[in-house]
Amino acid sequence: MVADELGLFDVVVECSGNALGMTACFQHARRGGRYVQIGLGGKPVTVPFDEVCFRELFVTGGNASTTRSWRRALELIDARSVDLGALVTEVVPLAEWERAFTATRAADGVKYVLDPR
Repeated sequence: MVADELGLFDVVVECSGNALGMTACFQHARRGGRYVQIGLGGKPVTVPFDEVCFRELFVTGGNASTTRSWRRALELIDARSVDLGALVTEVVPLAEWERAFTATRAADGVKYVLDPR
């Protein structure tokens, strides 16, 4: 996916379940675009639903655990249509797992990968 000159996208997919991630996705959806919620918050969250009206967004949810969705995700990755590197905030040595967990709980970043070496 490629953003326009304003950093807006036709489709945004929120996978973290974090309210800040949801807000960011709403703010980066192009007018008339589609917002897809996949991440589960595990608790009630506050999101800027006014953005749905202002941007005339189509909001859908999805369960990303179907065979079809995994195949499609792998196709997109194989075609290099998705920049997975942009999703990784930091690769953290396994010995520093507590720091990564603390940062995750504080919503300081997108994804942390633990390196067992």
